[in-house]
Amino acid sequence: MSDAEDKRTTDNIRRMLLALAFASNDPIRPQIRIEGHEERDVAYEAGLLSPREVELTVYSTQKRGRILHLLGIMREKQWVEFTPKPPTGAYYVFLTAIGYENAINFSKPWWRKAVNAFYRKIRGEP
Repeated sequence: MSDAEDKRTTDNIRRMLLALAFASNDPIRPQIRIEGHEERDVAYEAGLLSPREVELTVYSTQKRGRILHLLGIMREKQWVEFTPKPPTGAYYVFLTAIGYENAINFSKPWWRKAVNAFYRKIRGEP
């Protein structure tokens, strides 16, 4: 895998993780924490799919493999869990505590991370 492909994969994973974290904390959609968030909806909210791709067979024939690959990487890192729902065959994704912590960390501005690192260094923390 090339550096450009690796960076694209990392960016897409971060986008999916942030989209899932925002959706899980949305008070209008409490069912996401209970039932999970459909894989296609996570990819759409992350900006990896256009509205047209979501509705057409393009997703199932061309894009789904890539989305499942990204979810597999996220599962290996223990950021998400997902299970298939029998009648549709779609996977429903659940955010783990580790994934939530990473999403919070990814969403912090760079200056906040620098200030926190500075104070950790002053206090002698690793």
